[in-house]
Amino acid sequence: MIEISIVIPTYNQSPRYLREAIESALTQTYPENKYEVLVVDDGSHIVPPDNVVQLFRDRNVRFVKKKHGGIAHTLNVGVRSMKGRYFKWLSSDDVLFETALENLVSCACEDRIVYGDWVRIDQNSRMIDTYYEPTFSDDATMKKFLWRRFFGNASATLIPKSAFSKVGIFDDSLPYKEDADWWLRAVFLHGYSFVHADGLIVKYRVHPGQLTVRNGNRILISWRIRKRLFSSHGFSGFGLVREPTFATLLRRMALHDVARLYLKASLGTSAPMRLKRIKHKLMM
Repeated sequence: MIEISIVIPTYNQSPRYLREAIESALTQTYPENKYEVLVVDDGSHIVPPDNVVQLFRDRNVRFVKKKHGGIAHTLNVGVRSMKGRYFKWLSSDDVLFETALENLVSCACEDRIVYGDWVRIDQNSRMIDTYYEPTFSDDATMKKFLWRRFFGNASATLIPKSAFSKVGIFDDSLPYKEDADWWLRAVFLHGYSFVHADGLIVKYRVHPGQLTVRNGNRILISWRIRKRLFSSHGFSGFGLVREPTFATLLRRMALHDVARLYLKASLGTSAPMRLKRIKHKLMM
């Protein structure tokens, strides 16, 4: 029986990055017969992934091709096509640690989303730094934190497939931040908990071609997601969080611009860790 489906959405990805992602998914300490790898191609036209996937034709790797529709639409095709009980998102430029599945599934159950720690690597796979995600003593604390800023790298999470029938699929009307939107809906509308698992889960690759680097207006999209959720029917977060105001948005954008410009113009990679953390927290 397939317990976990590792879904790898890809679009014009570097063959080297995609190959490393698939290899990391296939070399887990978790029993090989209990999980599958599903590569979903979002209509790649510059760098089709077919040749890379063919390298693993004798392994437990399935391949789905679709017309271009964006990351959320690609993930949704993966959700509909998966055979496992749990959904494991892996971006096609990221790399799993070999104990990733074992660590995540140790905390998994139907009413929770599990997340773990992760490291950043550069385009040559050199480690940049490590991100230790917060652990919460109760759901109220977790909700307050999540409302302020996103946590849980999407490639470092494990989601029960049954959650998609309750929360819904990823919102493909969003240009990005589909993960943050789903997190908030799962927690505030449907009562799911986020539970921290021990151990490093994924190596998150930072490179010039990645989607999160190419896109802007991330703070504005985050604000709109929260605004929409707060006004939605069934929101159960009143008393825990405040409605996002336009003044809050302006302050957040101003702080982000100051941090970004200071990093770019003054100190670059030698900026104090405090300033780097400010920028990370604001890049919601």
